Amino acid sequence: MNFPLRVVAAAAAVSAVTLALSAPQSAAAAPNLTSTVASAQPLELSPGVVDLSPGVVDEADDSKQKGGADKKADSADVTRKGLPYGVVPDGGRQLIIAHTAGRSSTRGTVELWELGSSGTWTRAHRFTQARFGYNGLATASAKYEGDGKTPMGQYKVPFAFGTSAKPSGTAIEYRKVDGNDQWCGRSTSPHYNSWMDAPDAGCPAHAAEVLSDYYQYNHAAVIGYNPKGTPKRGSAIFLHTHGKGSTAGCVSVSTAQAKTLLRWMDPDKTPRIVIAPRSELKNQ
Repeated sequence: MNFPLRVVAAAAAVSAVTLALSAPQSAAAAPNLTSTVASAQPLELSPGVVDLSPGVVDEADDSKQKGGADKKADSADVTRKGLPYGVVPDGGRQLIIAHTAGRSSTRGTVELWELGSSGTWTRAHRFTQARFGYNGLATASAKYEGDGKTPMGQYKVPFAFGTSAKPSGTAIEYRKVDGNDQWCGRSTSPHYNSWMDAPDAGCPAHAAEVLSDYYQYNHAAVIGYNPKGTPKRGSAIFLHTHGKGSTAGCVSVSTAQAKTLLRWMDPDKTPRIVIAPRSELKNQ
């Protein structure tokens, strides 16, 4: 096989350097060896020419890359360490885990978890007999207005509200409801799925939930589902106190449990909620 001249020359240069290195050298001759190596010309490669020089791995760079990947993996491990059901939190240091046995279930459990300074999550409270939508749960992409299903997923808890006074010791923003406050449920309104201090032409009271009309809103926390108000995707999803039965798409607990929840939530720890059947929590 005929090799390109540059490759032959490069190989010859490498061989010369190799011979020089293998020959016995005295201490006095060492400078000449250095000069010989330093004077070697770098190999110039043309398209289609294979580099015959030994491959050199930059161990320092490789170590940095591996360290970065390991650090990211370790960080993820610490972030979810201690959490059940394979849950991976999407930020925050407080997590409400609301789970059921399956998508058709209307009853389940609510757990309050907090990330400690040691990097491990611990459970602070567990509420049994929680209630969900009267038609069970639905993925966020399948959820629609009036379907009676609680949306699965992981969401922020931006603020709380209630027809009753704020429980003592509550740090999260708490809005005391009056007769004008409502939550818009009209999909065509620019106010869709948002709090309104009073009805207007864009969302009159008959197209909204007038919050003071609902005794189960004596204490409630907003679940940040559909924050952009995408039409017909669902609105007014809260964690509130029990009504007479299953909810219309919210999560409910007892009044005493709701008060405990409000006092526990710390806005500096960015509380979030994850909702799903237990077997699907790891995917949220």
